[in-house]
Amino acid sequence: KQILAFTDGELDLLVRAGCNRFSVGAESGSPRVLGYLGKDLAPADIVAANRRMRRFPIVVYYSFVSGFPGETVDDLHATIDLALRLTAENGHARSSPIYNYFPLPGTPLYDRIVREAGYAPPARLEDWAAVDYGAVNVAYVGGDLRRALGRAYIPSLFMDDKFGEYSSSGAFKLAARAYRPVARARLSHRFFSLPLERAVYHAYLRARGEARGGGGTQT
Repeated sequence: KQILAFTDGELDLLVRAGCNRFSVGAESGSPRVLGYLGKDLAPADIVAANRRMRRFPIVVYYSFVSGFPGETVDDLHATIDLALRLTAENGHARSSPIYNYFPLPGTPLYDRIVREAGYAPPARLEDWAAVDYGAVNVAYVGGDLRRALGRAYIPSLFMDDKFGEYSSSGAFKLAARAYRPVARARLSHRFFSLPLERAVYHAYLRARGEARGGGGTQT
């Protein structure tokens, strides 16, 4: 809604001042989940703002997350569909992967989730370090949503051209761009996971971790 509050003149002024990126916490394509999060907006507001931004050379990066108490597979599908729509309708739009929500102490939902969903936080610092936002880390997400959410993360990484803006190798950027229509089709048709895909992803993370002298991301 803040984007919709800007006048065209104000947006032009931001461009002239050097603004080239907005980060927008869209979070979900489900009105029910947005209400749970206390978001005073609807998916239609996000779509309207995205369409308005098409004429301005500003990258709009939308963040999405799933895995809240009471969330359903239909809610996840609505989030995926919104991310696909935003990146299809605006060439400047970028979407985060569909991150797995993880309650953190001090955030507005933490106490509520501990109280209502029976969430038990990690007991040791090492356990907190093992959290992987590309995988389900909470016991209250189960069944079909757990399977779908755990599998949707990797194809959702490639639904747009975000890797073209990263400091990845030229070969990786070309491969990511070539894979993009496949990833979008798989998300559209709910074919989320290939058996080898997660193994390749974790091999990539381990290689990055070793290059940095670290251990990579764990599940």
